Amino acid sequence: MAAYGGGMGSWESFQTLRRVMDGTAGEPCYYVGVDLGQSRDPTAIAVVRRVEPPAPAQDDLGQKPKSTPQPGSVEWQEEQRRRQM
Repeated sequence: MAAYGGGMGSWESFQTLRRVMDGTAGEPCYYVGVDLGQSRDPTAIAVVRRVEPPAPAQDDLGQKPKSTPQPGSVEWQEEQRRRQM
């Protein structure tokens, strides 16, 4: 409906608030799209699930773990240069 120009501009915010209020915010969110074909163009149906990016890793103290660059990499060479200074 939004692609056509009508609909609710804040629909995503409305859906997020609704899912928080009814307790389903942690469950997967699926979207369905349908493209009705023509006589020579088949109908297409797509079902997709929104995937949130993983949270950054943290140690027991809530800090990011120290990275360990591979020997020979640009990061490793920069670390060696800093240690010599």
